[in-house]
Amino acid sequence: MNAKKLIIDCDPGIDDSLALMLAAASKELDLIGITTVSGNVPASMGAKNALKILSMIGKTDVPVYVGEETPLVRDYVDAMDTHGMDGLGESGWPDVKELTPKTDAVSFLIETLKTTTDVTILALGPMTNLAKVISCAPECLENLEALVSMGGSYKSHGNCSPVAEYNYWCDPDAAAEVFRAFSELPQLAGKKLHMIGLDVTRKIVLTPNLVEYMKCVNPGVGTRRPLHRTDGCGCHEFLSESTEQPHSDAGRCAPFLPDVL
Repeated sequence: MNAKKLIIDCDPGIDDSLALMLAAASKELDLIGITTVSGNVPASMGAKNALKILSMIGKTDVPVYVGEETPLVRDYVDAMDTHGMDGLGESGWPDVKELTPKTDAVSFLIETLKTTTDVTILALGPMTNLAKVISCAPECLENLEALVSMGGSYKSHGNCSPVAEYNYWCDPDAAAEVFRAFSELPQLAGKKLHMIGLDVTRKIVLTPNLVEYMKCVNPGVGTRRPLHRTDGCGCHEFLSESTEQPHSDAGRCAPFLPDVL
């Protein structure tokens, strides 16, 4: 089976980090790059967090590019009150000193789409980078197979206002530009934009029972570990900090993990 070529555009972020682990471990996906955008955390911090995740799971061959630091028009509002000041639930994981993120995610996206066919983009954060690609080089979109966007909401309430989902709320102008492009640009005719909104992602809830099950199945992954140890992933470190999420249904005893879906 041919693996699907995938670029993940994200803002890690607790749930983004879990999504990166899942995608990097999947034999069905060929993860050809990760780009970051300012959302849950600033783009530069998100890139460092992506490198932490890749180093932890032994996938340091995947390149990481820092993307747009601010939304197209509105002022940037992060979600570090939810994800912690390090973006990973105050896990305290140190930066990976031997790895540094690359710059200019928009150029990477453009050049990859120009030279590589059948690329799927998974957008787990605000779509600022993608809006820039559309405005700078719409011709490259002919090689895009599909765009999957975790954002918006259809039949559910918002998570940062009564109606708004955070990713689209953070940069609504970028979201509008991407949806406009899929309805108007000839390069995108017949291509799919899959919107995975809160009404869908709220079906994925990480309950305390599931966390305990993770510990039983794989203690190295599911159990909190001291920072000086290198064995295991210690996913519990940021999962335990994500049980109450101000921009995603604060007060619940178990977190939603929208980007993992």
